[in-house]
Amino acid sequence: TINGQEWPYMNASLDYVQLLGLFPAYDSQLFSREFSGPTSWALHCRSMFKSAILLAQRSGILLENRYLIHYAEVVTNSNDNGLSILDHTCQKVTQMNITGIVGPAYSSEVLFIAPYTSRIGLPLISYSATNPDLSDTSMYPSFYRLAPSNSNLALAIIKLFELYKWHTSIYLFQNDDYGYAGMKLFRELYSMNITLTDIITFDLKKHEFQTNNINTIFKQSKSRIVLVWANENSTKTILKYALEHQLIGRYFTWIVTSKVHLHNLISLSSQPNVVKENLIGLLTIEPTVTDTVSNETLLNLAIDIWKQYDEYTFPGNRYLVSPFALFVFDATWTLILTLQKLCSETPSCISCINKSYCFHANFTQSDLYHRLLRKISFLGVTGRVEFCNQTNDRLNGAYYHLRNVQPQLSSDGKKSLLQLVNVLKWNETIKQWYNDTTTPKPIVWPNRSEHIPSDHPVIKGITIRIAVIESAPFVMSENLTATGDNGNRHDDSILVNNNTILLRGLCIDLINKLHEKMEFNYNVILVDRSTQYNELVFGINEKLYDIIISDVTITTNRLQKVDFSIPIHENSVRVVVRQSQSSYSDLFSYLKPFSLKLWLAILGIVLYSGCLLCYFERTTTTKTLRNQTTTVEPKSVHQTITLSLYYAWSSLVNMGGGGGFVLFSTASRILTIGLSTISLILLATYTANLSSFLTLQRTQPTISGIDDIKNGRVSYNRIGIVVGSASYEYYINNVSKYFYPLKSSNEIYVNLLNENIDAALWDNTSLEYEIRHSYCSKLAVVGLGFAKSSFGIVMEKNWPYKHDLDLNIVSLRESNYFDTIEREWFHYKTPTIIGGSSSNEHCFIHSNDDDNEKLSITIEIMIGLFLTFFLISLLAVIAHLWEQRHNLKELALKLKTQSNCDQSVRCCYRGRSQTK
Repeated sequence: TINGQEWPYMNASLDYVQLLGLFPAYDSQLFSREFSGPTSWALHCRSMFKSAILLAQRSGILLENRYLIHYAEVVTNSNDNGLSILDHTCQKVTQMNITGIVGPAYSSEVLFIAPYTSRIGLPLISYSATNPDLSDTSMYPSFYRLAPSNSNLALAIIKLFELYKWHTSIYLFQNDDYGYAGMKLFRELYSMNITLTDIITFDLKKHEFQTNNINTIFKQSKSRIVLVWANENSTKTILKYALEHQLIGRYFTWIVTSKVHLHNLISLSSQPNVVKENLIGLLTIEPTVTDTVSNETLLNLAIDIWKQYDEYTFPGNRYLVSPFALFVFDATWTLILTLQKLCSETPSCISCINKSYCFHANFTQSDLYHRLLRKISFLGVTGRVEFCNQTNDRLNGAYYHLRNVQPQLSSDGKKSLLQLVNVLKWNETIKQWYNDTTTPKPIVWPNRSEHIPSDHPVIKGITIRIAVIESAPFVMSENLTATGDNGNRHDDSILVNNNTILLRGLCIDLINKLHEKMEFNYNVILVDRSTQYNELVFGINEKLYDIIISDVTITTNRLQKVDFSIPIHENSVRVVVRQSQSSYSDLFSYLKPFSLKLWLAILGIVLYSGCLLCYFERTTTTKTLRNQTTTVEPKSVHQTITLSLYYAWSSLVNMGGGGGFVLFSTASRILTIGLSTISLILLATYTANLSSFLTLQRTQPTISGIDDIKNGRVSYNRIGIVVGSASYEYYINNVSKYFYPLKSSNEIYVNLLNENIDAALWDNTSLEYEIRHSYCSKLAVVGLGFAKSSFGIVMEKNWPYKHDLDLNIVSLRESNYFDTIEREWFHYKTPTIIGGSSSNEHCFIHSNDDDNEKLSITIEIMIGLFLTFFLISLLAVIAHLWEQRHNLKELALKLKTQSNCDQSVRCCYRGRSQTK
């Protein structure tokens, strides 16, 4: 009773049989009509139990035409255990005429009471015991229940997770049969649907957590959904702790499986406004009853009786009555109707023998009693009530409400209040969540957000430290202080070290893209390039930085100490050696033994010699032919020129014959000697140099791949390996323990060029990029790729944001972002070279031209030969002039005579002019 109000007692003058109700106690000091406490549901249950029995009395239901049905109660407290409750039940059975039992409240109590009722033949109908194991009819043949089983609750939660695309959860449970049953369901039946990332136990007796590092568990958890599987009293303590430590609200979405009393939580806090704000977005999943088909008449009559005898405890609104109290009414009414049916079929329906000792008691009509219970079907206050032989659960009677804590204005619009709003409903028939109102009510999520929260930690708004190490083309740096270019920053670059170092590259582009997509803040740390890769990776565990985004290979040894994201780039190891051959073909490679200037000089000699020969033969042949006894017509001028050039060329290339062109002058023969001399030397030089050139063209590298290294074709101490890298692990595990140690990838190229090593192993992508842009004429990769692997983003074990990062990387891969930046950096993009110089995209062709130029014979080398030829040609000219000296004298006299004659004519002309 509350405030002195009492329910009616049995009349001693009447005959009664009793239905026994087993209920938990409630704290009357905490009870308030306006704000019910965590145990008010128990008070509701007791009131509805008595109302059902009094309604049966008022309805004139008699058993064996004489017995009224009345109630008996066993009210337990927190100190009672299953044995003590069994003892109380035994006493009631021996002292009263008990014909059925309603209760108990908890599954742990059923485990003690159900075997006893099975032994004596009495039915036991629970209104709130939810352990799925109790559904077994062979184990608990006398047990029935109206409250939905935990298997339905677990399925409803799974469907809720599917609805919002959640896959992980922190599981917080009380250490009793109720809590362990829920964990068993998720682990055994729904392990493929939901992953319990962290399991936290709440001690029901001590009323505290069994671990002291709750805050650390939440901070490091991979899930941001918290599922609380506990009763109302435990939930109150759990939520109070979470509010005090700010675990509810900003980062976590809480789902509890029992009723939450908001007023109690707010009133217990010293900062009620903060608590109100943090509670917004909280979700509760509570059992409920059907709102479509129920017995309104029964419900109204029961409520009227309740209000008649104990109006103060009535919540004021029928919709505020605990659903467990409604289950109590239907459980009681089920027993009443079954007893009525039993007594209509057999005259002695309520006899119980051997009551003096409770374990020897036996309800004589127990078999028929239970058969009738299995067949009963009526419309109760919670909907249709019926059972079957296959399960102890009520058929199609599982309903749940999803309730959401939302801010609401008071009726006068001046105060902000919190209210639990029904947003979705689930039932056992359709097994889906749906809107049970014509006007859908949206969920207000934590932080008053309208967007569905993620089940994993989201990095948005978090500041992370990102380590990078220089390795082209993934990370490349430029010292702006050294170049004096402090303002030349590109959109895809990052400034570090007080804005003195400019970073660019594929990984820098990736950092910017992830920053744009995930909205986190970052500080980039440029690690010294001499740092070993393993040292870089294990710096994660020393908290030097949060993640590493560089060309870091995922290996087994590293995975034992750190974690990686899904791959961001596929890679393989290649062998790099010094370049020893051209990598292209040239149709005019036969001209390469001589330089262009030398070929032009040879052409000049041919023209020069041809002109001299033409002149010599043209001026000599005429006289010679006149002195011959046979008449030979002299050749025309153009024929002489053509034959002279041909003769000069044939003499130079040592063809001989001159095509029948006969030389008559001594000068021509002397010039031929000069041509033969230069021909001898040039041909010998050309032949030797061409042979050397073609030999070099056919030369192959020292080794052709990793197999040659394994077979020892190169001394192991001439193989360069970057210590602490993935290629280092491959080499020492598969090749040898001996090698030439290198500190960084840059030392590979330096030591190869300095001939300190003959080969090195490194990542294929970096090798091809560096050789293409800086060492294309000097170094080459040989053989096929081996030790195929992947690059990933490095992070510490159990880093809470890994899932969020992986999802965004997958999204970028699906959008072909990685293909885009790989094409940009590996094939088409001309990078910025440190120091301001630019790369030559045609370096392969031009470098080979430069090499061939170095191998070619230049005109400077042959300058002495050409001077010798010109001296001989000068001697030929002199000889020709000596041979033609008589003709020259005659020509000179002729010219002199002609000149004198011309003067006489001019004098005569002037005399005549004067006479006139």
